[in-house]
Amino acid sequence: MKLLYLWIFLLSVSDALAQVNTEKFRSNDEDDGLSTFIELSGTFKTGNAEQVILNVNGRMNWTSGKATTFFIFENEYEWAEGERLINEQLLHIRNTYGLNNLISSELYGQINLDKKLRINNRELIGAGLLFSLIHAKHRALRFGTSFMFEHENYNLPSDALHPRIVHGSRWSNYISVVQQFASKASLTGVIYYQPLMTSFSDYRLLNENTLNLPITTFVCFTATVKIRYDSKPADGIKLTDTKTNVGIVFQF
Repeated sequence: MKLLYLWIFLLSVSDALAQVNTEKFRSNDEDDGLSTFIELSGTFKTGNAEQVILNVNGRMNWTSGKATTFFIFENEYEWAEGERLINEQLLHIRNTYGLNNLISSELYGQINLDKKLRINNRELIGAGLLFSLIHAKHRALRFGTSFMFEHENYNLPSDALHPRIVHGSRWSNYISVVQQFASKASLTGVIYYQPLMTSFSDYRLLNENTLNLPITTFVCFTATVKIRYDSKPADGIKLTDTKTNVGIVFQF
């Protein structure tokens, strides 16, 4: 029942700008070696609006003893009126090292762009701790907290109220829950909260929920709902942003 209440809470909270949910890419398999995850999804429009949007996401995970390192990439390509655009690109690297059965250290870095949010480039580095509150074969509950420094360059006019170049330190916190079922289907939810260290009124929230339904041993159907919230977005950007993706996942 505690997991059910937590899941309802995850579904009820909203989210944040220019963040990446690394928890959906985290492997629950502790075996040493290499594992890979690739997700393909798309949007297709015809008629008054001729548009194709392709999302390609993935992870490469390497585990050796108490240490795990994984690389995450996310890309969104758009074809509209015969022109190809790159809307989003992201590369994230993270290393975790088990200090004991409960606590792991985390080090990470990230670079990305997001044209829809007017971000030309964003870089960050961070370090913190990960607490495995529940770690079982079919379920997991984790809490992570870290300090991160970020630098952002926005595509804004000279008279914009929001600064074109932003850098500062944030306190990044997240809680995630993973539940696997007898059918091999899985449900994952995560919430991120990232206030600016010098001003807690400047904060970001991210809520992401993913359902995976197996088709074969190596292929499954996936559906993801994201909600992002930024208390102080760039000029012309709304406070809340939502996105729903459906696609196919290849795991090997």
